[in-house]
Amino acid sequence: MLYRVGKGFLALDLIFEHRDLARLCNRRAALEAWAGEYADAMMRLLNEVGCADRLGLLARPPHVELAAGRRGRVAAWDSEEAYVLLEPEDDGAGDELRLSAEAAIVIAVAAGEAQLNPEGVRWPRACRLSQITR
Repeated sequence: MLYRVGKGFLALDLIFEHRDLARLCNRRAALEAWAGEYADAMMRLLNEVGCADRLGLLARPPHVELAAGRRGRVAAWDSEEAYVLLEPEDDGAGDELRLSAEAAIVIAVAAGEAQLNPEGVRWPRACRLSQITR
């Protein structure tokens, strides 16, 4: 079952294939309980992700970094220990198409030491979380 959170005109559509991820990312109280002191950073990063009109534009804000991973996945993170792993909806796209995607599936999130990664997917090597998969 897909949980789609579309923000409409000129915004990246976020898709959640896992109910737990959808609940966590869309409920402030749940995110605060889960992320603790990192909740504000996680909320800011999710807002940045949702406000971009294409996946590649996430790299524009100076505090957000991107790294490409396996199967077209893209990790986005900030300096405050908030991370989100995304997969373009157009699966199997090349680098150029991946960054032009207007919809992405949220695969995993992490804040500080907490991580919700239902599929146990590996994070891209350039990301600090590449050594941690739970």
